[in-house]
Amino acid sequence: MAPLQARLHDQIKDSMVLINIKPPKKASVGKNKNDKGIFVMGTIIVLQPYFMYVVADPASFHGEGQLKLLIDCLEGTKLELTRPQIHLTEGIAGIRCPNPGGYNTQLMRAVPLCRSVIAKRQRVHLFSPEQMLLTSGTVMGVSGPTFQHNCSTLESSSLGAPVVNDNGHLVGICNDFRNDYLEAISTHAIASEIEMAQGREYIVIYFYS
Repeated sequence: MAPLQARLHDQIKDSMVLINIKPPKKASVGKNKNDKGIFVMGTIIVLQPYFMYVVADPASFHGEGQLKLLIDCLEGTKLELTRPQIHLTEGIAGIRCPNPGGYNTQLMRAVPLCRSVIAKRQRVHLFSPEQMLLTSGTVMGVSGPTFQHNCSTLESSSLGAPVVNDNGHLVGICNDFRNDYLEAISTHAIASEIEMAQGREYIVIYFYS
């Protein structure tokens, strides 16, 4: 692994959390008691001593009733959210994770959001959480709130995977695979979705290339 890739890999792996999505309990006959729920990976984008904000692919969070989340931070902190504050949109799931017990901010870190606009032919890096593997590629096209890139990975492990630039700043979260390329929702679109979900205005100007 090249020095840049090794550095980015070590940075991003400390920002990943494992999310166990538990469906609401129902008094239904024949329910599988061994059902452990759904597991997805999330990326920390805000980290404070007693609070963190995690983004993930939204597909697994939709369902009827109240979900329960079990958050497993890779450095050892485990957190159960029985009434999680989840902001769901078509492109992203944003999860507020308060923790009265506190987070180990020495071993965990947040991926900083990129403030510049993503551009065609820009080099980017994809971190595949399931494989704990970082691969590099190029932005192949920009379509408003999303962009396409050719970082190599298994399609099954791409949803929710973070995409960063050479500085290790988050430029997007993968949310689709089309036309032979992975597609990601851009950081600016993520910020817009989060702010609007909380009732705040966020203006974004998108580019197409």
